[in-house]
Amino acid sequence: MASTLRVDKLDPQSGTALEIGTSGDTITVPSGVTLTTTNATVNLPTTITSTTEVKTNKISPATGVAFAMGDSGDTFTVASGAALKIGTAPVKVAGKETMWVPAPAMYASTTNGAEAAQAELTAGNPELKTFDFDTSTAESVQFNVSFPKSWDEGTVTFQTFWSASSTNTGTGGFTLAGVSIASDVDYDTAFGTPVANTALAASGTQDDLMVNVESGAVTIASAAADTNTIFRLVRDTGTDTNTGDLRLVGVKIFFTTDAANDD
Repeated sequence: MASTLRVDKLDPQSGTALEIGTSGDTITVPSGVTLTTTNATVNLPTTITSTTEVKTNKISPATGVAFAMGDSGDTFTVASGAALKIGTAPVKVAGKETMWVPAPAMYASTTNGAEAAQAELTAGNPELKTFDFDTSTAESVQFNVSFPKSWDEGTVTFQTFWSASSTNTGTGGFTLAGVSIASDVDYDTAFGTPVANTALAASGTQDDLMVNVESGAVTIASAAADTNTIFRLVRDTGTDTNTGDLRLVGVKIFFTTDAANDD
């Protein structure tokens, strides 16, 4: 018959050790109850298994100054919005990264290349260094980067930043293709398949910044570590409808890393 034992303190009958329950028993602390062990040491078993959640403010090694988390091959997931820190400094984790490539870091393709330009809008205000893409010819620029060692050698996505040279509200869009060149490999190698971003309607105000949404996945031909990757960006004149030049300001490249650093 179940019963309730009410007591303010439990002490061992003899010695200094007190045992609660027998091997195989389950001791349950009900929801809403706080178990306090002020200035005490609780010796836990070698392995604690939980399929739900363990909450604690601090983990320290039982002996020495180091402890291991998990075993080889285990994966620890940091929830979206959570942060790991060493002291007050955030710990960088592998994942999605961004690379900004401004127009001055690009160069016009020899065949049907876009026109390098600099536009003063109002004296004393920011000037734009751009590549201007014609409305009827599929003009292009190229740029090259070297991804960090932590790059997972996978696909990338991109966003284009541009302004319209007129008040036309037609759409503007681009395609991007890439190829990686390894050491001792000929640069004269074909690009991968171009991928178009979603064309964006211009605001109708000349010189407004327009930012296309992030594109779908771009597969880089011969992607590999320790390579020089060349990209080719082309105005998608077969799809966009803007009747004026598009002034390209720069491109964001999004890529994924599978290591926290390049060590």
